[in-house]
Amino acid sequence: MNEEHVTQELEVVALDLTFNPEVFDPNKDTLRAIAKEVALIEADPEKMDKDTLELINVTKNKLVKARTRIQKIGKAQREPANAYAKEVSAYEKELLAILAPEEERMKELESTAKEHAMKVERLKTLPEYIEKLNGIGDAGLFAPESAITEDFLLTLDPNQRDQFYNERLAAKNEADRAAIAEEKRQAEEEKAIALQSLITARREIMFEIGFVRSDNGITLYTIDNGQINATDEQIYAMSESDFAKQSDLWRKSVEAKKAADIKATQEQATKEAQEKAQKEAAAEESKRQAEQEAEKKRQEEAAEAKRKEEEARQTNEKYQQWLNDHQYNPETDRLSEAGDQIELFRFVGSYKK
Repeated sequence: MNEEHVTQELEVVALDLTFNPEVFDPNKDTLRAIAKEVALIEADPEKMDKDTLELINVTKNKLVKARTRIQKIGKAQREPANAYAKEVSAYEKELLAILAPEEERMKELESTAKEHAMKVERLKTLPEYIEKLNGIGDAGLFAPESAITEDFLLTLDPNQRDQFYNERLAAKNEADRAAIAEEKRQAEEEKAIALQSLITARREIMFEIGFVRSDNGITLYTIDNGQINATDEQIYAMSESDFAKQSDLWRKSVEAKKAADIKATQEQATKEAQEKAQKEAAAEESKRQAEQEAEKKRQEEAAEAKRKEEEARQTNEKYQQWLNDHQYNPETDRLSEAGDQIELFRFVGSYKK
């Protein structure tokens, strides 16, 4: 059955599905008239009276009735066509199910034949392609654990082969660059370790000589508050002979500073001893003078006390003699001080009324 025969047969059995607008009632003219009539109705929802509201309700119902009638007619007109379409689709699937297995088998045979022919053709150039891949120098390309086999390479078309080759070449170049970078890193790390070892060893020697840590690296203090500063770069830059010579000079500088420090310490000790002796002598003299002053004062105070005691004694004798001369009777007489004088008052007698 050719394609032309199938087309003619379809034209014979096809349904008459010509659309007739006249089945719809109301029609377009009627609906346009209704819409034009409704468009003339205008009202403010906030100022609508009862009559206007009733008019709007009636008009709305008229529109709803027209719409639902159109929808019912449309549904009734579609139902025969929908049922026909479902029956045609179901029968179409039954017919195609008869052909599908054989069609798929033919496609598979054709694909297998083409694949075989392509594989035979690619086998001719495979050795040359493998040799090209080996030329990259990628040790892991055909390793036993690698997934890259001849069967895999035969699945590649010429464009895919070129792409695969370029990818492996780029990967090999990147691996080489990484290896070179790693070698360089290891060399720099070894150099840094050697540098640090050398600096550490020389620093130990310098610390033994007398260097101390400072903000400038390490520092050696010399005579008259002088300083010798050394950084890691300066320490590393010296040759072995230069470092040895410089170490001798540093040791001599340290010995000279030690001798100067000892001399300065001795001179300072002598000066301090002399100053101490002078201070002690001055203190002893001050003590002696103070003791003399104290003894002199003590003697003067004793003499004054003795004088006052004698004066008091003499004064008391005169006072007692004065009392006796005036026949002082403490029971009847009264004494009163007036300035530097003592006055005596005597009770003469009393009169009873």
